[in-house]
Amino acid sequence: MRRNLISFLILVLIILLINFLAKKQVIQEIFNTKKINKIIIINNNYISEELLFSKLNIKEGQSFWSFNPLSLKLKLDSIKEIESYKFRLGWNGTLKIRIEEKKPNMLWIFDNIKKYIDNEGNVLEFKIENSKQKIITLIGENANIKIKELTATLKNYKNIFSEIEQISLDKKLGWQIKLNDSNCIFLPLKKLDILIDIFDDIYKSDLYKKFDYFDFRVLGRVYMSNEKC
Repeated sequence: MRRNLISFLILVLIILLINFLAKKQVIQEIFNTKKINKIIIINNNYISEELLFSKLNIKEGQSFWSFNPLSLKLKLDSIKEIESYKFRLGWNGTLKIRIEEKKPNMLWIFDNIKKYIDNEGNVLEFKIENSKQKIITLIGENANIKIKELTATLKNYKNIFSEIEQISLDKKLGWQIKLNDSNCIFLPLKKLDILIDIFDDIYKSDLYKKFDYFDFRVLGRVYMSNEKC
């Protein structure tokens, strides 16, 4: 009787071991074969997928289990063209990344090359073709570097800033600002806050309607005329 019980227990253990090994093999196969089979980028209107994939360093076909959400977060944080984002890897192997692109501050043009820039003057790697962005055009060598101080001052005068069509930089002559009504403002590179404040007073008065050209480059004087830009 005792021998039969021992034999039965041994048989049960063998069956359990076989089942365990079989399940382990299935689990191992799942681990080995489960992949990220699709990556979907949502809402990338101006950032190319090629640029995103090169910076994120993820690709379809890589192991599902090697996916590191913290690593992806850090890489998305480092992309200056992205304002915010969300991502989710589904059990079916589909990784969805929804982004909100940073709004360009200006379109910078120099040597016939066009680049979008942000508030700090940093170049944004956005597609220019077929863009519907309606923003200020900035022209001139190193204008993207110099514009930060001028923009910081102008944004305190939203009534003026909202009417700017184009800003040009000449290292010798200073800033030339063209408004939507085709009027022009010339400013030196320094004391911008004082001079723009003076122009704001003119802009709000009837005097602005009488002239098209306002030159503040000679300190202490304002030259006004009906010259065109």
